[in-house]
Amino acid sequence: MHTIQDKSRVFGLDILRAAAITYVMFSHGYIYSGKVINYSYYRWLTFDGVGLFFVLSGFLIGGILIREIEKGDFSLNKLENFWMRRWLRTIPAYFAVLTFLIGCYYISHKELPPVWYKYYLFIQNFSSPHPLFFGEAWSLSVEEWFYLLVPASLFFTLKLPFRKKWIILGMIFLVLLLVTCFRIYKVEHRDYFAEGNLGNEILKVVITRMDAIMYGVFGAWLSYYFPKDFYRYKTMLFFIGILTLIGCNILFSDFFLTRVQYSLAPIATVCLLPFLNSVKEGRGWIFRVVTFISIISYSMYLTNHMIVQRGIMPFVIRGMDFQPDSSLHNILALIVFWLLTLVTAYILHRLIEKPFMELRKKLK
Repeated sequence: MHTIQDKSRVFGLDILRAAAITYVMFSHGYIYSGKVINYSYYRWLTFDGVGLFFVLSGFLIGGILIREIEKGDFSLNKLENFWMRRWLRTIPAYFAVLTFLIGCYYISHKELPPVWYKYYLFIQNFSSPHPLFFGEAWSLSVEEWFYLLVPASLFFTLKLPFRKKWIILGMIFLVLLLVTCFRIYKVEHRDYFAEGNLGNEILKVVITRMDAIMYGVFGAWLSYYFPKDFYRYKTMLFFIGILTLIGCNILFSDFFLTRVQYSLAPIATVCLLPFLNSVKEGRGWIFRVVTFISIISYSMYLTNHMIVQRGIMPFVIRGMDFQPDSSLHNILALIVFWLLTLVTAYILHRLIEKPFMELRKKLK
């Protein structure tokens, strides 16, 4: 794949992206590995993969946005170009998988999924719990609304008579404050006996999770305006970030999760960025594996659960005469789950993702 030799890629960020999708796969794969790994160890080893994606996305896209703003007048044409490039990156593959799943649902149930049209508008979980259908779509809604609302807000606020640097910082802290306070408010007033679980009620809703992406934008802000300070203590910050993420898992509890962890974990991830962003290149087979997984990570996220685990794996399990209590059978099922995900994700990447990413290069 030519993208593995792409000089614009940063290997350290590829490591973080590959780690994020690995944690997502590790979480979904617990249905097989649960017979092999004790739950207490599993919990310590499982990080919020989607949260890592959010921070990394905010860092990369926030950096692009800041550079565009600092080039000169942040015109409407620049804003439209920013949106178009972002949508060409995320929406085609998502729409392809979504349409495929809706078709499968209709064939199976002789009806369309509930509120299926909302998925195309990214409003299925804007302020309410995410529906059961295509659970992974919740994070796409968070990202798309963030990159619609925040740049649009900056477009208007940048007309104020203040330096761009401080207007951007003000927007960062405003979003962080509002979202964090609202999430805590929702936690304090939620019904613990409601039908929906904690994730659907609080942690998979657009207006209670956009702060994670903004923490990444804050990292981009620091990197752009204060690069020497951003990288000065990169090694120390990296270890602080790792220990903090591990500590979040060890101290896991309902109270800690909803009030502390979903603010602390993104901050810890930002601490990883100075070191990882300075690791520009890698070598050997590890480099190639990590880069390959990073390249197809978005497609892996879209396909691993609904298409592979719930669509293909039941047929595989029946074919292998799966024994639920057999450690060997569970390990084999986990390996097959990974292999099928890699294959389906690579196909989606080659057929949908890559052509539309090439189309982005033609935008003026």
